Amino acid sequence: MAAHVITVANTKGGVGKSTLAVNLAVFAARQGQRVLVIDADPQGSIMQFITVRDGDAPAFQAVQITRPVIHTQVPELAEGYDLVVVDAGGRDNPALRTALLAADTILVPFAPSAFDTWAAEDMLSILRELAPQFEQLRILGVVNKLDQTVIARDALENLREQLADSPVELLDTPIYHRTAWARSIGEGLAVVEHEPRGKAAAEFARLVNALGITP
Repeated sequence: MAAHVITVANTKGGVGKSTLAVNLAVFAARQGQRVLVIDADPQGSIMQFITVRDGDAPAFQAVQITRPVIHTQVPELAEGYDLVVVDAGGRDNPALRTALLAADTILVPFAPSAFDTWAAEDMLSILRELAPQFEQLRILGVVNKLDQTVIARDALENLREQLADSPVELLDTPIYHRTAWARSIGEGLAVVEHEPRGKAAAEFARLVNALGITP
């Protein structure tokens, strides 16, 4: 059975791509899945996360590929794995586009702010442009870092309108802005390890269920 390949991508920085990617990897590894993470971001956030992670914690393998060859290398790299998570860099470049073409699921995190809503059109333009090359591909959006302010609610409504005529399906599984996310990453943990019964872990579990990550 071929590995499930999820690319986490957005041309806008600061939306939480690496955080979601590494949490997906840990969640699946804790379920006994064999997981490979491809760090396609020159900043190498995933590789840094591994250096602070406890060696006894559920493990996943990781490689860093920042050249535009990901879609050609994934079939070989994915052999022996159940899940491949690609953390794509935050700008429109050939490496990002090959990361998109490598996936069977694209997860696009959106932050609910005016700046992020304005910037979303850049990512949507890329997805529309590449759409003819996608076959049986799921393109899913998730609202990340959501808070309870009026500004965030207005930005979320604007985002919904913006995505209405796009190839992106916005999931009804928002991830709220909680301190558990920053604390867990700093300790080399996923939120399901840091606060297994916390709200952040519960919200993330709903996202994982929507993505269909099962043993």
